Amino acid sequence: MLVGGLVFVGLGALGVVLPVLPTTPFLLLAAYCFSKSSIRFHRWLCSTHLYQKHMASYVNEQSMPLRTKLFILLWSSTAMIAAASMTSVILVRIILTIILIFHWWYFIFCIKTK
Repeated sequence: MLVGGLVFVGLGALGVVLPVLPTTPFLLLAAYCFSKSSIRFHRWLCSTHLYQKHMASYVNEQSMPLRTKLFILLWSSTAMIAAASMTSVILVRIILTIILIFHWWYFIFCIKTK
């Protein structure tokens, strides 16, 4: 799992430079792999300010404050729109648009608001 985490961090870092490659899903997968690789690392990850602020409520209560939902939606949507606008491949634009619509639908209808 540690090696998988390192691979996903590398792919996430490439996603910063390459507009077609998404960053966030790879970094989330890296965090998952790292958290499963070591109990000590998992405890550290769960104690970070970023985790406590944005993910702890969802993990513990399956809900998020409205402010957190909007923060995540706006930043991730901005990244996807930027990636779609930087590519000339129509299929990539269509896929990103579908992901963006699903993302908003999921956050609005499937994740409870505190």
